[in-house]
Order: sequence, then structure tokens, then C-alpha cells
Amino acid sequence: MATSHLQVPQSTSDPVGLHRLSFKKLPYMWVAIILFVILATLNTIAEPNLWSIAVLGGTVASAAPLVLVALAETPAILMGNGSLDISVGPLMSVVNVVVILLIGRNLSSPWDVVGVALLIGLASGLLNGVFVGWLRIQPIVVTFATYTIYSGLATHLLPQPGGSIPTWLSNWTGSIGPVPTSLIVILAAAALWVSLSKTRFVRGIYAIGGDERASYVSGVPIVAVRIMAFMFTGLLTSVAALMLTAEIASGDGNIGTPFTLMAITAVALGGTSLLGGRGGILGSIIGAFDVFFINNVITVSHLSVYWQDVAYGTILMAAIVINAVTSRTRRAV
Repeated sequence: MATSHLQVPQSTSDPVGLHRLSFKKLPYMWVAIILFVILATLNTIAEPNLWSIAVLGGTVASAAPLVLVALAETPAILMGNGSLDISVGPLMSVVNVVVILLIGRNLSSPWDVVGVALLIGLASGLLNGVFVGWLRIQPIVVTFATYTIYSGLATHLLPQPGGSIPTWLSNWTGSIGPVPTSLIVILAAAALWVSLSKTRFVRGIYAIGGDERASYVSGVPIVAVRIMAFMFTGLLTSVAALMLTAEIASGDGNIGTPFTLMAITAVALGGTSLLGGRGGILGSIIGAFDVFFINNVITVSHLSVYWQDVAYGTILMAAIVINAVTSRTRRAV
């Protein structure tokens, strides 16, 4: 009797986005790269010392929360079929508020603060994952519900901005030698994803995003993969919230809300298909810095902050159109 072996279908893109970088693999990540060069040039003109060690450390620290939440959003989007986690922004607010409240009650050791923050992220991811993966409710419906819950919870726990942070957390915005601590955190998060890139978990994410039915036939544990993917998203979102708390040095129940749209925009701009199954974290990192530089250009140009939302919406619309065109082209071929 022949023995059958369960195999995860191969995806059309590698998890990192580095292997054989090409238009075929990431057909519009080059847009993000070109935009990065343009925006970096504009920011350098506005701030000539941008690339000095002193200023660069602060720039990376300011961008780090967005980069980390974009990394967090990537696995959810990669699963396709409308798999977005729009609760990441308010979740950042909840973690920020809880951290400030813990510190205010003299529970300020790194073990207490970081441990609680990570547990909140994992619990949120588990909640979303169970509803999406096990109960098979549409991700956008589930995460919109948790978005609303977290928004209300954060503002209830801390109605007015305030609080302070301990020295060890404020040091996250500093440097270790010439290397910004925030860059180390970003690289550690990226390394975690890379270390999992050859596992059944990450391969399953790409397989589900590429063709869920074929993945099921091939033996991919779809429910488990979806739950684990949302837990991974929650975990990295809590790290992003810790970086955000270190950056603002206080608590604010509304501070994380804008990050939902920014994260989705960054991931889409970085070349991850909104249809799932194609993309990588490298594109998300570049896309996040693009969005950060867009914000900075708008700020230094003294334009209304409302133009930020216009920019995000335009980028998302362009990404949706490119996804549709790319998908039709691939099917035609």
C-alpha cells in the first residue's frame, strides 16, 4: 500500500520577501522602494541632519511602533479571504493604558510590565483566532467587534491622558552604543518571523492565502494556523504598544486607534497582496517607513493632518486596484 504524505502547497512568495526578489515575486513592492527613496530625499531636504546618528536614532524610535504593528498585521493579511485584523490599533491603546496603570501601582519591573503586555496581546489574538478559525466568522466582523470593545475599554480605564514610565522603558527610545534600541526590537521581531518561516505554521499561512481549499485537501490544519496567526499578530501588536508607550512616555486611551489604518496601508504598500498568499515582512517594513515619511512630510509642510487620511486612502485604493489587475494578469497567464 502506498503511503501518502501531507504537504503544504508552495506559495507564490517567500515569507521574508528576500529570496529571488523580483517583479514576479513581489510585483509592486518596487513602488514602495521607489517611494521610499523619494520620501527620504524630501525628508532630508526638510531636515538635513536626518541621517546623523543623533537624529536617526530618534527617527527610528518614532517609526518603530508603526513598523512593528505593520509586521503584526502581515500574517493576518497573508491568509487572504478578507483576513484583516482591524483591532490592532485599539489593542495598542489597551496595552498602553494597562502598562501605565500597572506602573502607577508600583508594578513597574520589566517582568511585570512586559509579561502582562504580551499576555494581553496573546489573549486578544486567541480570542480573534477562535472566532475566525473555529467558529468561521468573517475576520473583519470579528475584529471590528474587538476594535469597538478595546476602544471603549481603553478610554474607560484611562479617561484622560497621563501617567509616567520607568527609566528602563524610556531607554527603549535610546541607543545601545551607536545602534538604536528600537532598531534592535524591530530586528528581533523580524528575526522571530524568519525563524518560523520554514515551519508548518508560516507555510500554512501562505498556503491558506493562496488556496484555502487546496490547503485543506493537502492536510493543512487551517483552524490551528488561523488561531496561531492571530495570536502572533496580537503578540507583535503588544510589542508595538510597548514601543509606543516608551515613545510618548505616558498613557492615552485613544493613542493607538490611528495605527489600524496606517498598518494596513503599510502592508499593502509593501507588496503584500490583500487577496492573500503573497508578500513578506521586508515589504511591510519598507511600507511602514514610507507611511512614516509621508506623515513627516505633511507635518513639516504645515499641512492639515487630515491630508494623512487622504494619503492612506489613496494608497489603499491604489493597492486594491493593483491587486485586482495583478490577479487577473496571473489568471490570464
